[in-house]
Amino acid sequence: HQGCVHTEVPFRAADVELLPQIVWHLDEPIGDPIVIPMFQLARRAKQDVTVVLTGGGADEALAGYLFHKALLGGAYLAQLPGLVRRGIVTPLVKATPASVLNLAFQYPAALGNRGKQKLLDYLPLVGGAHLPEAYRHLISLFDDRDTEWLYSEDFKAMLRKERCLGAGHPVNGFGGATADVAAPRPMLDRILALQYDSWLPEDILTKQDKMSMAHGIEARVPFLDHELVEFTLGLPPSLKLRRGISKVILRRYAARLLP
Repeated sequence: HQGCVHTEVPFRAADVELLPQIVWHLDEPIGDPIVIPMFQLARRAKQDVTVVLTGGGADEALAGYLFHKALLGGAYLAQLPGLVRRGIVTPLVKATPASVLNLAFQYPAALGNRGKQKLLDYLPLVGGAHLPEAYRHLISLFDDRDTEWLYSEDFKAMLRKERCLGAGHPVNGFGGATADVAAPRPMLDRILALQYDSWLPEDILTKQDKMSMAHGIEARVPFLDHELVEFTLGLPPSLKLRRGISKVILRRYAARLLP
């Protein structure tokens, strides 16, 4: 329809063998498996071009992630009386098989028992008062069950110190993972503001830059043009996430151009 020329790049289980090379290019631990296909995609693109445009930033600005929906849903759940949440919702989730819970999540992997436990751990954190903590819980690969044996005692002590020092200090005017949770802004905007602290610069953009530059590819992010970001910050939440549909305004615009 658009006259594009598509090139298919296959990814296979054996590509995990690329990890040592990928880790070398990353320079630091980044726990995101998408680095493997990103690395291969950049390697293939280098055969034809030296600069590419990417979609980085669209999900962050326009509520495109599953955890955005989970945090917003938690805000609605928090409006129920605590007795109802503790006496009905939590026991119901505990009694529901992970295979059934999985049907409620649009995610390219099975929820499993570990995912069910993550959901149970999230329920006490719903609502604005625990928003930064809930956000960190949902985006983290590891929880306290893992870090208890994964981290050394010195490292755990350092993390505790950093959390104490960082409490209550907004970052870059957006407010980061320690943003003021009582700010009089729509809940979705408060959720999105959390990403500008570490998620976007330290994960999304870092892995993209390092995986592309590993092959001499310059990857640009038009969705993070500062004027566009400033515009999206001022949009009403209903143009970002509405009735479970993400990136509403972008989808409406694309509908003018695509079937």
